[in-house]
Amino acid sequence: MDLFEVVERRRSVRRFKRVKIPEEDVRRIMEAGRLAPTDATLHLWSAIRVVDETKMAEIAKLIGQQHVEEGSDFFVFLAVSTGCVSF
Repeated sequence: MDLFEVVERRRSVRRFKRVKIPEEDVRRIMEAGRLAPTDATLHLWSAIRVVDETKMAEIAKLIGQQHVEEGSDFFVFLAVSTGCVSF
């Protein structure tokens, strides 16, 4: 399958099961992100893992995305703009 087929077949999922993600899987996924190449090796991002159901419900309400509170984990990715040039 080539890249265009992958893009054309991509689907968004908005229904989640409250199945705990194994800690080793989370660690490996986050490590893969940390090792991924970035422009000038700046790594201008941070990730926050939310597992508290109350906080997930608050985030869901805040951003208007009810599916956020359906899963067992929610990841917030933050872009760091310090030192970036805006055009």
